[in-house]
Amino acid sequence: MAHDMKWSKIQVLGKGSYGTVYLAITNRVGSAFSSPFSGLIAIKSAVFQKSLSLQNEAKFLQDLVDCPEINVHYFGNDLSVESGVGFYNLQLEYASGGTLEDLIKKTGGKLVEYDVQRYTRMIVKGLRCIHEKGYVHCDLKPANILVFRSKDGRGIAVKMADFGILKIPREENDFVKRKLCFQGTPIYICLQNLLH
Repeated sequence: MAHDMKWSKIQVLGKGSYGTVYLAITNRVGSAFSSPFSGLIAIKSAVFQKSLSLQNEAKFLQDLVDCPEINVHYFGNDLSVESGVGFYNLQLEYASGGTLEDLIKKTGGKLVEYDVQRYTRMIVKGLRCIHEKGYVHCDLKPANILVFRSKDGRGIAVKMADFGILKIPREENDFVKRKLCFQGTPIYICLQNLLH
């Protein structure tokens, strides 16, 4: 799903093993942008030769479009060339509140219990939708939960993001192989194994 949306990078929002996320401004405004930040989008970008994870994420986001708890709006993808290097770019909804990890740090690690309950409910609804479609996220952590503020700035919604290593364990042999091969962020894998 490639679009002719024109955009320009403003600043780096974050970097990961998949590539870089930029805040960008676009000339496309209107109903597609339901946030008070109309015209601002996030561009998730990687060198084309290393963009398989982003290309997979684009496919999953298209399949998860009817899961509002997960799904950061996906506007499309495109290719760009910078200094002679080709980049694959995902055009995504901008999360004005950053990540859940950022929010936890801002509050000194002490979120209000009521907010924890609300955020957990949103995350569980998103997980249920992913699982009903036969997928497993594989990298769920506060840094992959995006925070969206309401127009008045008082309300907060959280949505899962970063579907680059989402898996489809449909075949029994595939599931057995995956049990032997850990996927995700190492520290969270270690914590998960300690809890089981």
